[in-house]
Formats: sequence, C-alpha cells, structure tokens
Amino acid sequence: MNCRVAQIRSSLLLIAFASACARRPEAVVLSAQPAAPGLRAVRVNGTVLNYVDSLRATAPRGARPVILVHGTLGYYGEWRNQVAAFSATRRTISYSRRYHVPNAQIEDGQAYSPQLHAADLAAFIRALDLGPVDLVGSSYGGATVVRLAQEHPEMVHSLVLAEPAINLYTNPLAEDSVRRFAAASLAGIDSSRALFARGDSLAGLRMILDATMGQGTYDAAPVPTRTYFKSQLFELRKEMTVPSETWIPRTTCADLQPLKMPVLVLIGGRTLPIYHSIVEHLVACIPGAQTATIAGVGHHLVENAAAFNAEVLRFLESNRR
Repeated sequence: MNCRVAQIRSSLLLIAFASACARRPEAVVLSAQPAAPGLRAVRVNGTVLNYVDSLRATAPRGARPVILVHGTLGYYGEWRNQVAAFSATRRTISYSRRYHVPNAQIEDGQAYSPQLHAADLAAFIRALDLGPVDLVGSSYGGATVVRLAQEHPEMVHSLVLAEPAINLYTNPLAEDSVRRFAAASLAGIDSSRALFARGDSLAGLRMILDATMGQGTYDAAPVPTRTYFKSQLFELRKEMTVPSETWIPRTTCADLQPLKMPVLVLIGGRTLPIYHSIVEHLVACIPGAQTATIAGVGHHLVENAAAFNAEVLRFLESNRR
C-alpha cells in the first residue's frame, strides 16, 4: 500500500470514527477499567459502575434487556442464578450500585438515596443505549427502580419489585398501622443508625441484619459470608448516616401515579412483618399490580432461585409487548 492510499484510508477511518462519536459520544468517553477480569465497567454520573452483561444478541423479538438491581449490602454477583437463567432468552445485566463492591469505596460527598442511585441507573441505561428495559429491583434496589420509573417512565417497560424498601405512608392511620405492625424492625433500624453514628460499625451491621433479615443473621452466617458483609461496611455506613428521610423518603399513592407500566410485586413466604406491610400498601396504590409469594424464604427472595426465576420469567413473557 503506497503512502497516498494509506493517508486516504486513514482519513476515511478518522471521519467514520468522528461520525460515530458525534452520534454516540458516551460509547467512547464513558468507558472505564473494570475491577476484575470478566467484568465490564462504565463511567456515569461521576462514578464508575462495574457490571456483567450476557450480551445475548439472539433474544426473541420483543424481548427487552433485563437489568437486575440489588439491595443493601448487595452487589452484582448476588444475581448469578438469575443472569444464568434469564440469559437464555434475554440480554441480562447485573451491576453493582455506587459504593458497593467491587466499585470504588470512596467518599464523594453524595448523599446515599434512591434519587442518587436512580440517576446513576438512568445514566447507565443511556450509556449502554438500552432503550426501555425491564427492571428487577430487590429491597433498596426496588426503591431505586421505582424512583427511576417515577422520573423517567420512558426508560421502563416493566417493573419487578422484590420486597422494595418503600416508606409508604398513605395517611396518618396507615402510618400508625405500619409502625405498630413493623415496630421491631423499625426499632432495630433506628438502633443501627445510632450505632453507626457513634462509630460502632460492626454492631450497627449486626443490628441492621437482625432488623431486616431476622434475628441472629450475622452470627449464624458462615465465615465467608461474614467477611463479605464486612467488606460492604463502607456503603452501609453511607446508608445509615444520612438523614432517614433522605435514605428512604416518604412516599404516597400520588407519588406512584407515573407507574403505568406492568408491575409485579414479590414477597417471601417467611419474611418479616415490615415487608408484608410495605407490599400490602404498595399494591393498593398501583392499579393492576400483580403479586406473587416466593415460598420458603425471607427477605432475600433469590435464595429460592427456582421459584423466583419462574415468577419473574412468567411475568416478563406475559408483558413482552
């Protein structure tokens, strides 16, 4: 190849590259170094999010991408069984939210809130050019996807909410009912927040697990699980030291009116009263919301992966259009 031909070809490549960047600048400027082999990473909204992506290109027509959003003390890997099962028919993506391992655990001055994580998720969807997606959110991940659906309904085709962390007080009578029904868990959460405020993070970790997962969760866990819990103390400290109204804002039925998309709400057959209360009020506020119980498990519904996957896939398939 002579120099003139090489120059022409180089110029054409530069033009094509510039054109592509003009159409989708995020594809270039948002790339980031993954935290470990096998992961992908993207820089969005001032942070780097690590994720796994099945990148299935042969999904049936009308099968939208599925994004899995974990809760408190979670990370992308807790959805491994769902990624494996859903990827047979869907492009399936699981990411770690800001501050959660293996993302950088650094103080960035942001308040831990559903609004912050929803803004990250919106930027993530745009960066990957995904269009309307099906979202599956567990616990605080449920609060995140609800906030996204409120603010950007055009991004969301359907919602699966697995015992979402929604502070749903529709009126003073309902608030009184929730507080009495879930008194033990609410008291435990308040105690955990006080412990973190005093700097006793390990005691605060034990307390929040007891309040939300069941008494003795930390002490009964095997050593690798306890080690994992402690690896997430940075994010939990961020959660427990913001004002309670920032961490889990009060929500009313009117706040949920933008949720016109199909919604499935899941609850564990052995879960705590606080989640029964949340689900009961949530379903009453979302016309047409479907519900299903995942037998034999508490708040961490994916522990019964077979039942969880079957319910979610049934819902996604029935709402493909």
